[in-house]
Amino acid sequence: MKTEPEPVLKPRKKLIRQRTGYGPVAAVAVMILTYVLSQIFAATFVGFGADILGYNAEEVLSNLGSSSRVQFIYLLLVEAFTLYVIWLFLKVRAVPWKDIGLGRLPAGKDFIAALKIFGIYFVSLIFITWVITELVPTLDTGQKQQLGFENAALPSELVLVFISLVILPPIVEEIMIRGFLYTGLRAKYTKVWSAIIASVLFGIAHLQLGSGAAPLWIAAVDTAVLSLFLIYLREKTGALWSGMIVHGIKNGLAFFVLFVVKWV
Repeated sequence: MKTEPEPVLKPRKKLIRQRTGYGPVAAVAVMILTYVLSQIFAATFVGFGADILGYNAEEVLSNLGSSSRVQFIYLLLVEAFTLYVIWLFLKVRAVPWKDIGLGRLPAGKDFIAALKIFGIYFVSLIFITWVITELVPTLDTGQKQQLGFENAALPSELVLVFISLVILPPIVEEIMIRGFLYTGLRAKYTKVWSAIIASVLFGIAHLQLGSGAAPLWIAAVDTAVLSLFLIYLREKTGALWSGMIVHGIKNGLAFFVLFVVKWV
């Protein structure tokens, strides 16, 4: 009597995690605390400076958007504080910068990859926005994001706007979200789940909650979709440079439409 051979059990696929000196809880906690504390720090510094110069600190802070120079200083302080916290955390945990995607200098391949992905992202965003508006007809796709710099008109002011919107956010947000946060999430979760969590959090951060205006859902969708493509670039190139380029191109187009076209 022949006996049937026992079925060979295939080994379960191992979850490949990225080893680093911190995990998801620390990554999310540091991101949220930094997001809140950086604004408090910047507002305190600007208010203190206004007092020293003889201005009404409360009035200056309540009208940040009316002065391009004050708004620029405020945003510069927010970004500087954010980078300092990340640097300090990585130093205390002895985590090398290469772990968060800054282990090499930018190269030509980063620029080429960025151009390819930007086109795909742009087409994808149009399609996703169309689908969402079909499903949710009440979604306000024309709602404007509160960027500040409402009165920027002079060339010198537009330079400050350009630095504030096109240079600083692509650098700092890529380091914080696609670098620091995503790396911490990858210490426990798969690439897919880490990408989704990081992108959802990035989208929520752009809802402009606490500004007094209605939640900016269209910006949250846009930035969440963008984040997925930027994380893909992080994985594909092993660095943050391509993501910074894509992020800079996107913000640069917005800057041109919002601040340059209307003054031409």
